[in-house]
Amino acid sequence: MCLLSFAFICLDSDAEIKDKDIIAQYTFDEGTKASDAIDISGNGHNGKFLKGASRKPGKFDMGAHFDADKATQAIWIDDHPDLNVTKKLSIVAWVKWNKGGIKHVAPIWWPMIVMKASVNQAYLLFLDTGDGVNPNKPSIAFRMKGPGTVYSQETVKEEIWYHAAGTYDGKAIKIYINGKLSNEKPGGGAIAVTNDVLVIGAAKRGDLRFHGIIDEVGIYNRALTPDEVKGTMEGFAQSVDSKGKVAVVWGMLKSQVQNKLVY
Repeated sequence: MCLLSFAFICLDSDAEIKDKDIIAQYTFDEGTKASDAIDISGNGHNGKFLKGASRKPGKFDMGAHFDADKATQAIWIDDHPDLNVTKKLSIVAWVKWNKGGIKHVAPIWWPMIVMKASVNQAYLLFLDTGDGVNPNKPSIAFRMKGPGTVYSQETVKEEIWYHAAGTYDGKAIKIYINGKLSNEKPGGGAIAVTNDVLVIGAAKRGDLRFHGIIDEVGIYNRALTPDEVKGTMEGFAQSVDSKGKVAVVWGMLKSQVQNKLVY
């Protein structure tokens, strides 16, 4: 256990994700401009808040707020080879729908959390409000063109925070809700790729709008373990190990800093 500058705390934990595993991470806490969505991993996949999407208090510090009653508010991240994974993938996020945000009506049906545009052409984490094969809708789903779709068994309600995580290891597609495995199904084959943008909070075409707050979005190039999924629930923070290598350490780092707890 070691104390780092800026009150970041290095904890002994099995829930540690190395920098080589990370594609991008967004806390929505910082940016030189109000429109900046900074990739805190250091990989440079920074995005922009568009059409009034803004920062508001989130699960940890600030989050990305989207008002679906207005223009198509979203965050766009430019295409990059790192974002076009084909073999393995994980996506995590904290989400909360505001009152009136969960309805199977345009333009807020099937609201997108994270999507590699265009719709159903690569990968997406979203709220399923209307698929006929899903008996638990509205529930969070993880879909990849090629491997398939898995739906969580928990029915989602408005004005409640949920942590969602979708993972794919080349053999199975899994979805976790609040740190617990909710559902899984066999899956195989490559994930399709596109040269389009990554979008948070809506579809690029303008519908499938999220109405609420998204926080702590992480995208990874492998399937996270159950312990790692639980670790991401506690927020993201960066530290430097004894060899000077950037690593991402989990285990209540952000919440401890916010509560001024030092061990």
